Amino acid sequence: MMDLRVLHEVDEDLGSDEISALKFLCLDVIPKKKLESIEDGKDLFLRLKDKGFDDNLFVVELLYTIQRFDLLKHFNVTREQVSNQLLIPGNAKISAFRKMLYELAEEMTTDEVKRFYFLLSDCFSKQKMGEQPTMLNMLAEMETKELLGEDNLTCLEETCKRINETLVKKVKKYKVGGQGSPTVGTYPFDVGRGSYLSSPTITSAVPMMGSQQSTQNGQPLQSQQWSSMRVASNTEQDIYRMESRPRGFCVIINNKDFSQARKDPSKTLKDRKGSDVDAEYLSKVFKKLYFDVIQLNDLTAKQISDTMAKFGTRTNHGGKDCFVCCILSHGLKGAIEATDGQQVAIQEITSYFTSRKCPSLAGKPKVFFIQACQGQKFQMSIPIQADGPTSEEEEEQEEEKEEAAQQPESDMEIDASTVPMDVIPDDSDFLLGMATVEDYLSYRSVSRGSFYIQALCKNLELGCERNEDILSILTRVNREVSRETLLNGRQMPEPRYTLTKKLLFPVA
Repeated sequence: MMDLRVLHEVDEDLGSDEISALKFLCLDVIPKKKLESIEDGKDLFLRLKDKGFDDNLFVVELLYTIQRFDLLKHFNVTREQVSNQLLIPGNAKISAFRKMLYELAEEMTTDEVKRFYFLLSDCFSKQKMGEQPTMLNMLAEMETKELLGEDNLTCLEETCKRINETLVKKVKKYKVGGQGSPTVGTYPFDVGRGSYLSSPTITSAVPMMGSQQSTQNGQPLQSQQWSSMRVASNTEQDIYRMESRPRGFCVIINNKDFSQARKDPSKTLKDRKGSDVDAEYLSKVFKKLYFDVIQLNDLTAKQISDTMAKFGTRTNHGGKDCFVCCILSHGLKGAIEATDGQQVAIQEITSYFTSRKCPSLAGKPKVFFIQACQGQKFQMSIPIQADGPTSEEEEEQEEEKEEAAQQPESDMEIDASTVPMDVIPDDSDFLLGMATVEDYLSYRSVSRGSFYIQALCKNLELGCERNEDILSILTRVNREVSRETLLNGRQMPEPRYTLTKKLLFPVA
């Protein structure tokens, strides 16, 4: 039976965008016209009850699909258990078609959604779409107008192909029968090559949710009786506490327009094309990790200093567990170059968050990711060969990587004078992730963003779902970025830290 008290608690934690997502996923069981009048989760759950979904199993599947793994605890089940039971034929109630459309909408950037609407604007009613059409609303409207269906994907494929080839892959996977809900989306630099990372494998056996085959003393197992598969508690001595919602602020400084700096004839800083791609992916990932994301574009040196002072010395982080800052800009050794061409030392940026200046963050992790050059030296690419035979599959993967690396030089730019390199304060609980080691250049594609930030986002998304600590994730980022061939050179990121515990961002 549905536990209405539990569902009330779940509804209290759902945002309006998540309610819209749940409504879209229910289109196959509740008519669209009735869904339009639903304003919150309580209304939706009652509609499902009227439709015969008189237990919590479908609600659990819905929450799992929109990746609200934290809410599964209300039903005494874990993400791994739900994942396992959905692999059993017949257990999933949400169709592969519906999941594919939802995942496609989730992967699209704001700009891609706007382009999709522009290309099909003649097919949509402006009154129904509103001022800011969402991808889910457009997909639902396409179904109503019979432009989209399980066996009618031509319009969707052709439109996605004109926007981004990577979007078509998900549609094609569905057409050939590929099912399942990958937890990590497609990233720009994954195109045309095999992934360096394998998907998590499920090895544990758990009872099937709602299955008569799983019994105890001859009686079916209820969801409350599922075995607990707990991970290490964040209250343990060696792990930072990470339980607040939101976990803290994530400030993204996205400097892309350097026309103000070029007013000085001695400054030759180019505009940072492709930086918006990085900002978009960072925002998406840290929202998924339960951070309150704040993006600021094109800041001068004074504005950067003022922003850091605001979030450091003048903000109370009580009730928050962490602080994250991502800076995308040009850089020098130990410094950021702002849009007015002036320098801001990284040491100054981090100094606002010491225990003395920001007591409310004392003992809490302060994390900084910086995409910028740290000098002007060029790291040479040195060919290596394994000391032993390689399999045919490994050779094919290496060929794919080499092909992907052959990008035109016009697509590649450098985020490139010296200041001291003491970037981390003499204080504990800091982590600084740099795009490149001291003295060297970092690279950015003008169409697909920077290699470092894209690798960081992808590995954060995957690693956090595996409950990996941040240093393990950054080690994998180092490996991926260092394997890239960039204008016949290499790039090696560098993490620096004074963390005193393991740092994890669990999503379940």
